[in-house]
Amino acid sequence: AAMRGPWASNPLFEFSFSKPGIREAAEIINRDFPGAEYLATQRDRIERDWTAPERLPEIDVATAVIAGDCETPGFRAYAEEAAAGIPGARIEFFENCGHLLPLEEPARVAQTIIEVVRLGGG
Repeated sequence: AAMRGPWASNPLFEFSFSKPGIREAAEIINRDFPGAEYLATQRDRIERDWTAPERLPEIDVATAVIAGDCETPGFRAYAEEAAAGIPGARIEFFENCGHLLPLEEPARVAQTIIEVVRLGGG
């Protein structure tokens, strides 16, 4: 309940929610997510002396960074920064997708993961 209002109306999800069934699927996931209350109160309490971009060069496995081509500009920039910071990473923007790729294109997300695992020798 703590995340339902702001989460459901967040512009981050606007494009994804414009597709049939995506909002409903996300609401089910959100409703059943056991950490919702924790995230609603603790998500901004990060206590560490490093940032994620500083640690990206430490990733030494095959990596694909995926994002929707209709993602918000900030998250597109995050995806580009991540791909640029991870040695050998590839970036792929899924056409006609927003922020919720696993709901919008589940088969394609799964196929990308399989490809990356195979590249990594897994």
